[in-house]
Amino acid sequence: MAVETAVETAVEAARRFGDRAAFVTDEGLSLGYAEFDRICDETAVGLAELGVAQGDVVALALPPTPEHFIAYLAAAKLGAVTAGVNPKLVASESEDNVGPGPAHLGCNSVARARFGWF
Repeated sequence: MAVETAVETAVEAARRFGDRAAFVTDEGLSLGYAEFDRICDETAVGLAELGVAQGDVVALALPPTPEHFIAYLAAAKLGAVTAGVNPKLVASESEDNVGPGPAHLGCNSVARARFGWF
């Protein structure tokens, strides 16, 4: 059995499950598999326009919401690596948690407005 990447799994789920709910938020908003994959593609384009490329590190300071998974998969579609950062940390604390090199880009709740998530 072949191991699939997160990107391959999401694309296959979009094909197989289409409009079935992939995520349902606490507020009752539903996001289907196909729409999730489409938003990830659009977000990947936005990240690329911001200069994110293969091998870059994208710091994700997001709670476990659909936006976190969108940003994660969008980065993966570009071949970028993500570093999860506790969104409750202040900037000086989170800078120490990203790793040995600087992150190319950081995503937090402010990114919602930039990418139009929900």
